[in-house]
Amino acid sequence: MITHNFDLDMTPGEAPVEIHLNKNDSDFTLIFALFSSVGALTIESGTTAQIRGRKPSGGSIEENASIDIQARTVTVDGNVDITSEAGTGLYEICLTHAGKELYSANFHIVVEQIT
Repeated sequence: MITHNFDLDMTPGEAPVEIHLNKNDSDFTLIFALFSSVGALTIESGTTAQIRGRKPSGGSIEENASIDIQARTVTVDGNVDITSEAGTGLYEICLTHAGKELYSANFHIVVEQIT
């Protein structure tokens, strides 16, 4: 399994992180260290995380992710659904507490076609 680590700014409007993977990669983990460039990032106990997004063809992905509130990290277990087609998809990490969306931050996954 390959683990990729990224810093992800949860401040609205910040530039998205760009992640490069290969088509049909399936055994990978994405770990996002969350921070805020404009102040403290507070994550309450009971907060959940999810990855949502659009693949290059427009198909959608919505999956739960693991969150470590103390470490302020979100872990996404990668699967072939994320990398099934070449191109650039737009995704977000979304944090929710008590049914209310607290934070979200965008990132791109660029899937490279293997020849």
